Amino acid sequence: MPYLASWERSARRKGKIEGKFEGMELKAKETARNLLEMHIGIDKIAKATGLKKEEVKKLASAFN
Repeated sequence: MPYLASWERSARRKGKIEGKFEGMELKAKETARNLLEMHIGIDKIAKATGLKKEEVKKLASAFN
């Protein structure tokens, strides 16, 4: 692999970390939607997924 400047390595590392967090958030939302289908309460879903209650409420309103 060719030489990468430290700022390039740092930018790549930052991009990988951001991508992982985006993936984790997408998975939490997918889990929340599945739990909504199972008629689990918003408070429980927020606690189980780590999403904010407002976010779960948004998903619930989009789901209906």
